[in-house]
Amino acid sequence: KKPNEVVITVHADDIRIGSIFGADLSKVKDLCNFISRGGIPCALSPHIEKDLWAKMLYNCLLNPLSAILNVPYGKLAEDKHSCEIMNRIAEEIFLVMKKAGYSTYWDSAEEYLDVFYKKLIPPTSAHRSSTLQDIEKGKRTEIDSLTGQVIKIAQSFGLDVPYNRAVFNMVKFLEKQRGAS
Repeated sequence: KKPNEVVITVHADDIRIGSIFGADLSKVKDLCNFISRGGIPCALSPHIEKDLWAKMLYNCLLNPLSAILNVPYGKLAEDKHSCEIMNRIAEEIFLVMKKAGYSTYWDSAEEYLDVFYKKLIPPTSAHRSSTLQDIEKGKRTEIDSLTGQVIKIAQSFGLDVPYNRAVFNMVKFLEKQRGAS
């Protein structure tokens, strides 16, 4: 890899660009086309909030456990124990989303998990999460922006999210052990 080069290790779906404020998307169409021409599939989305929660679900289910267990995504989906944890994390996130008035493309955790295991994980099964890679490099992870935000929203509504809290705390422990600042 040369300086200023990016190595893309996974193509699960297009990058989505949109506005949570309902702004005219034609203003960012050129940016989207530029990104696509650069080799990264990109699409305009009139439902960016749903896209954000879809990405949040995917990352919150996979990234913490991938880092804690030191395995790629596919290994998590092959084991009933890790699947049980991911299923509970999904249920908690759907509870938080509904309480906070957010939505995504699926009406329930069960609906999402069906797509998650059958369609989303297979093309990314060999991927090692950025959380795992950050832990290995002794860097701070994005756990505060992922699971940490789910916990923060849950707390604002008096909801308990024990599975999310458990994986959050374990990743924070790993960060500390590896000297992340």
